[in-house]
Amino acid sequence: MDAHRPAYHFMPPANWMNEPHAAFHHDGLHHIFYQSNPYAPRWERIRWGHAVSHNLLDWRHLPDALTPEDVTFAPDGIWSGSASVDADGNPVLFFTAGNGEKQSIGLARSTDLVHWTAEPVLEAPGGHTEFRDPFVWKDGERWFMLVGAEHERGGTALLYSSGDLTTWTFEGPFAVGDAERLPETGIMWELPLLLPLGDSGKHVFMVSPWWRGESPHWLTYVWYWVGVWNPTSRTWTPDHPDPRHFDYGAHFTGATGTVDADGRTLVWSIAQDRRTDAEHEAAGWAHNAGLPLELTLGDDGDLRVAPVAELAALRGPALTGEAGGDLLEVYLEADLAGEARIELQVRRSPDGAEATTLFYDAARQSFGTGDREGPLAIEDGRLRLRVFVDRSMVEAYANERRCITTRAYPTRPDALGFALVTRGTVTVRELTAWPLRPAHVETLASEALTVPAF
Repeated sequence: MDAHRPAYHFMPPANWMNEPHAAFHHDGLHHIFYQSNPYAPRWERIRWGHAVSHNLLDWRHLPDALTPEDVTFAPDGIWSGSASVDADGNPVLFFTAGNGEKQSIGLARSTDLVHWTAEPVLEAPGGHTEFRDPFVWKDGERWFMLVGAEHERGGTALLYSSGDLTTWTFEGPFAVGDAERLPETGIMWELPLLLPLGDSGKHVFMVSPWWRGESPHWLTYVWYWVGVWNPTSRTWTPDHPDPRHFDYGAHFTGATGTVDADGRTLVWSIAQDRRTDAEHEAAGWAHNAGLPLELTLGDDGDLRVAPVAELAALRGPALTGEAGGDLLEVYLEADLAGEARIELQVRRSPDGAEATTLFYDAARQSFGTGDREGPLAIEDGRLRLRVFVDRSMVEAYANERRCITTRAYPTRPDALGFALVTRGTVTVRELTAWPLRPAHVETLASEALTVPAF
C-alpha cells in the first residue's frame, strides 16, 4: 500500500475521487456522494460514489448512485451537485449532466436511498457555456437553486426557484464577481454553496473559482462571504463587499455542505494531492476529502471553523516524550508577545532534514505554512492550534478562525516526529499529542438493496 494514502480521511476504496457533494443526514445516517472513477486513478466518465456513516468517521460504501451508463442524458459523466428534500421530506439529488459542450441539471429520486432514477429538469440558458454544480435548498414552501456560471465581469451564481422541484424559474444572478479587480476570484464560479450559520440570521456563501486555461490561482482558493439571504425578495446582501479566503493552504477546494439533524452546519472539501498522473497510477488512488468541519458565526460577524467533535473518538492515549507518528492530532496553546514567532513541525525526521512547518508570526499577525500564509489577528496574543496529520494530509486550525490544508510527502520512513521551535517571548501553556486510529471502512456488494444499519 502507498505509504502516503490517508487512513482516517474519507476517500474511495481505490482509484479516483474529486469533489464530495450532496451530503445529507437522514434516519441517523450521514450520506455523502462524490465524483468517482472506480476503474482508474484518473478523471474519466465520472459517476457518483455513495457512502454512509453513523459518526462521520467510519464509512460503508454503497453501490454507485448515478452512472453515465444509467443516466442517458449524461453520457460524458455525472458531475457535481447537491441534495435537498422533496415535499414529503424524502432526500433528492441534483447533479450536472455532462453531454459534450452541453451542460444541464438533472434530478434523481429514490425509494431506498440506494437506487436512483434521474430526469433532466433545467437546461443552460442562452449565452452561458459554463453552467454546472447545482446547490438546492428548501426555504418555506419553495425550493431554490444556485448554479455556477460565468458573467461578463467574472464568476456568478444564477438563482432559480421552484414550487415542485421540476419546473424552475430564473430569478437572476445571486451574486457577481469582479475578475478584473480580483483576478484570483476567477471568470466562473464552481460549486456555489449557501448555508445558514445557526440561528444568527446570517448565511455563508462559498464558491470555488474557475479559469479557462492556465492560471496561477488554479485549484487554490475557496472564497466566502457572510451575509443575509432574503427568500421573500430573492436577494443576497453580503456584510462585506470583497470575499474572504477560507483556507490558506493550496489544497482545499470544492466545498460542499449541509445542515445535519442536530442543526450543525457541516462542510466538506476535496483535498488536492498535487501528484502527477504517473504518481496516481503508481499509487492506485487520487485525492481524498478534507475533514468534516462545523461552521458557526463569531461575535465579530466572521466565520468560526472547527473539525467536528466526533474526531475525538479517534484518539488513543496521549503521547509522552518525543513519540510521534503519521496518524496524529496535536494541540498547542501558547502566548506570544511582541514580535514572537512559533513553529510546529510535523512529519519531522529526527535530524530535522524533513519536516512540514506550520507557523504563527505575531509581528505580522500571519498564519501559514511554507511560502503560503494569510492574516490572522488573535485575541490577547494567545494561539490555540489544532493540527491533524494523516500520512500525506496535514490540516491546521488556528483559534477556530482560519485553517490550512496542506500535504507532506516525506521520503524518509523516520519522518514521524513533531517539534516546537520558538523565537522571542513565547509561553507554551499546553502541547498535547494523540495517536489517531484509522477509519473503519467497508464496501458493500453492488447488489446491495438497502442502506445498512450500523
